[in-house]
Amino acid sequence: QKYITSLFVALSEDSVINSKKHLKHLVAESQTPGGLNEQGVKELKRSGFYKSLEKSLNSILKRLNKS
Repeated sequence: QKYITSLFVALSEDSVINSKKHLKHLVAESQTPGGLNEQGVKELKRSGFYKSLEKSLNSILKRLNKS
């Protein structure tokens, strides 16, 4: 749990500090070749996680735009 919470804090802070950068660059920069973050991203991509997340976020955006 400590690894996950530390990772999310670091990624959140980095995305705020570098808010002008596209998120794909921040994701790439957060990975060490052969490291844990790289492994996690590869596994998430293989499982279709990002496609599912994109669909969900687009649905939320549609709902927000109707308000």
